[in-house]
Order: sequence, then C-alpha cells, then structure tokens
Amino acid sequence: MAMHHYMMMFHYTPEAQAALVSNPEDRSQAIGDLIQQAGGQMDSYYYCFGEYDGVFTFQVSDDESAQAIAHAVASTGTISHERMINLQTVEEKMQTLQKAQQLAQAFQPPSG
Repeated sequence: MAMHHYMMMFHYTPEAQAALVSNPEDRSQAIGDLIQQAGGQMDSYYYCFGEYDGVFTFQVSDDESAQAIAHAVASTGTISHERMINLQTVEEKMQTLQKAQQLAQAFQPPSG
C-alpha cells in the first residue's frame, strides 16, 4: 500500500502553553500513537518558535486519514491554529512533472 507524506504545523492555545509549562510533557509520543492508530507512522516531530509552536511529519495511506488526525488533535482544544501540507517525494514530483509535460503538449492556450 502506498503511503503519502504530510506535514502538520500547529500553534498551542495559551491554556495548553500554561499546562506544558506547569507540567512539562513530551507530546511526540501521544502524536506518534495517534498516527499509528490511523495506520501510519510519524517521521519527525519538532518544536519551533515563530508563527507555529511545533511541526511533525508523518505517513498515512490517504488524505482522509491525514484529515482525521488533524481533526482529532484539534478536537482537544489545545491548538488554536493548524496547517496540514501534503508532501511529495522527489520521485512523486518527477512523475507529476512528466505527466504535466505530456498534458502540456496537447493543451491549447486561449486564442485572442
């Protein structure tokens, strides 16, 4: 079964930040377990500063599973902003570009 790659960036709510400061906790294991429950695997988990507080990359079989992970995390009320990005491997991008090349040869621009 082909696995698709995703990246989710998130920003904690002030309440979640306060909870983590008062009781420091490694959240990567909880996220990894959630991804496994969806039939996938986590590739990386990083904390950052700036617009987002953290980012993790993972693999699952389909967009529905990726969206379910995002909804499950958001449903806890601990994040105020999240962004999910579908990633492509270099091989996948090359296949996309080759298909685009074939399609572009037959595509006619509007005539003016």
